[in-house]
Amino acid sequence: SIQPRFIPMWWPLWIVFYLLICVSTFVICALFVPKKKKVPPGDRWVKIDLLASEFLYLPLSVGSVWATSRLWNGGHKTHWFATDPVALHFMLFYIATNIAHIPIVYLKTGTKGYKTSMYAHHILSSLSYAEGIYSGRMWFYGALDGCCELTTWIVNNLFIFKDFNFSHTLVAATGGILWLSFIPFRLLLFPFWLYLLGSEAYYHYDETFGLLPTREQLFVVCLNVPTVFLLLGLSCHWWHRLTLGFIKVLKGEPVEE
Repeated sequence: SIQPRFIPMWWPLWIVFYLLICVSTFVICALFVPKKKKVPPGDRWVKIDLLASEFLYLPLSVGSVWATSRLWNGGHKTHWFATDPVALHFMLFYIATNIAHIPIVYLKTGTKGYKTSMYAHHILSSLSYAEGIYSGRMWFYGALDGCCELTTWIVNNLFIFKDFNFSHTLVAATGGILWLSFIPFRLLLFPFWLYLLGSEAYYHYDETFGLLPTREQLFVVCLNVPTVFLLLGLSCHWWHRLTLGFIKVLKGEPVEE
């Protein structure tokens, strides 16, 4: 039988609370980026997004790594059915951050392809986390997946260093760190996530996937796994762009964001 779950009924209120924190962060950061006649509104929102993300993605990164470490050693039963307060609040904060960022993506300058991919990322990943919180299953996998946000914080620092004209050496060093961090925290993380999920579901079917109700099995197969494949595809694309950009930085050439 499935073990009792740690799921407070008031968890949607926590999303509202974290959403207020995220919105307040964007509003406060907007005060530090004044409007300029010659600067398009979309470019201003790019800078606001950079400043706000500096404060939002660091606690997300720390929370995901912390929650993963707390659930790592328990084995397949822990990975599929254990609940944890750190993992819970990481996922709640993650959902709130995605919701708050959707209008920012609309307001900031960006290509149609970039905005479409970000909308898909925010909506699908938020649905995956919300279903996991509601069902009380697979919180370890949610936390493990969230470790990729460490690269988001690093890339945010890279763009801040560029926008505020820090030294070329610092920009190049941060670009190198970002390029390297993509390998363990995205290019290897997502395949490992898929491998671990698949191996535990296959070798311990009766104690993992087989215990899930049909609705939750469908969520895993039709939502969680495709979302991770989407993240892997996006990460490969971004890493390719990063590689080209990093080469330009080393050469001292201008780089498009």
